[in-house]
Amino acid sequence: MKNFKIVKNLKGFYNIQYETMENMKKANYYVLTTIDSEKHKKMKYRFEHENIEAMYCPVVEFNDYRLSDVEDKYKRPWSCMLGHLDMFARFLNSDAKYGVFCEDDVHIRRGITDIIPETIAKYERRNLEILMLGYLFPFKPVELTFYHEPEFYHQKLDIIDENLIYFSYIERLWGSQMYMLDRKTAGRFLNTYTIEYAKQSLLNPDMAPYAVDWTITKNGRRAAVYPMLAVEEKPTDSSDYGQYTYHTKCNEVHYDASKYI
Repeated sequence: MKNFKIVKNLKGFYNIQYETMENMKKANYYVLTTIDSEKHKKMKYRFEHENIEAMYCPVVEFNDYRLSDVEDKYKRPWSCMLGHLDMFARFLNSDAKYGVFCEDDVHIRRGITDIIPETIAKYERRNLEILMLGYLFPFKPVELTFYHEPEFYHQKLDIIDENLIYFSYIERLWGSQMYMLDRKTAGRFLNTYTIEYAKQSLLNPDMAPYAVDWTITKNGRRAAVYPMLAVEEKPTDSSDYGQYTYHTKCNEVHYDASKYI
């Protein structure tokens, strides 16, 4: 099977190296975190509980050379975006066919390794480019008939089994708590969402803002699963009341201690 690796050179640019990989591992798991932090330790415990050897990728600090000439007000979303791209680069230098990427403040679905194989099969049958496994949405998708807005009319639900529903992506799903990509899509994102793209987006209102859930999770053939395979923890920072209440509601609607660790 013809495939490729993405290699970051000394200047920070990504180069494609094509190669043949006949026996690729199905999926690797990647976590964006501050190494050796409490969040890192917590996520390590959760993945090890599910017998998963996840790979922990360091967050991009504000003093990263790629952000050296960036205004302070953009550094937070841009550093997060670059962190996700760094995870993609690591994935493409592995022997995995798929990557499962997540942030470091999520509860993981118990038995996730039993669910992923069928999820991959669905991904392939539907020819997807991104599958959301964890996201922010303050309602249960299975109850959308009670949420009367035109964008939800005719929402199709495709049942995988009695415990998991696979549905067409809703534009108002936010967050990047956990998602799955294939190698081709990860490579496309690396080459599209460069720091040059970020700077151009400030000048062109038609370009999506340089933030993960405006770009990566909104680009390509996509879908989402419910119940989620990762639910964001309840927030502790209440400095922004609107964000605090939204994230709290998302957690309270979806989190079940018997199903998530």
